[in-house]
Formats: sequence, structure tokens, C-alpha cells
Amino acid sequence: MLIMPRIAQQVSIAPLYLVLMLGFILGAKLAVNVRTVARAWLFSALPLALIFFVIGKTVAFSILLFLFACLTRIHNVLEEAKEQAVTSNHYLVRVMTTIRTGAQLGGPIASFLAGLLLDRGEQQLLIIICVCLILSGGINLLFVKAD
Repeated sequence: MLIMPRIAQQVSIAPLYLVLMLGFILGAKLAVNVRTVARAWLFSALPLALIFFVIGKTVAFSILLFLFACLTRIHNVLEEAKEQAVTSNHYLVRVMTTIRTGAQLGGPIASFLAGLLLDRGEQQLLIIICVCLILSGGINLLFVKAD
């Protein structure tokens, strides 16, 4: 996601927002269960893994990056909907606040570390790390007891 603004500037910003909105809409339309969320996580790793092979090709890279953005939005919407569905109303605000606080604290740290890798020219390593993290999250969700 760190290089999305640069790609969006080269391609045009409108397609980026259309792809992100498509991800939100598709995520909202899918059935919310653990298996669907796990599959969405696993599918979102696929374009990112393929990016590894097309780093020098701008068009293919942009298409895969936009696909990754769409699939990431789908699993984000599904994951938040699942959290809200399984958490009782009494605890929902606490749970959502804790998750958002963790993301707001972890996001800048992850961006800083990714920036260090990108400054050193370690794009491939960054992609490998991201793919591994996404795959481990999706595989972990596959082992969660189904609802």
C-alpha cells in the first residue's frame, strides 16, 4: 500500500478509487463466516505474490496492485463485519476501539519499517514478508472453529 499513491498518480487516481469501492461493495455482499474471511485473505495474497514476478512491467504491476487493493478491501469488510457479528453489543465499542487503536499504532511502525526496506532497495523482501503475513493470517483463519 506504500506505493499505491505513486502508481495511482501514474495511472490516474479515478481507477484506484473505483477499484477500492468495488472491494467495499463486494465485501459487503458476501456472506460473513470464518471460511469466507479466510478465503478472502488467501486470495488477496495471490496478486501480491504475482507482483514479485512483474516488478519491472508497469502495466502488469499496476493491474495486480489494483487487484490486490480490491481483494484487501473485501477481506477488511468481511473481517470487520464478522467482528461485529460475534461481539455482543455491550462489548462492541471496546473491541472495535482496541482493534482500531492497535491498527493506528501498528500502521506507522509498519510503514516506517517498510520504508526502510524500500530505501535499501529491498522490494522483493518486502513483498515476500507481506505475502507470508497474509498467508499466515488466512491459514490461521482456516483452523478457526466454523460458525
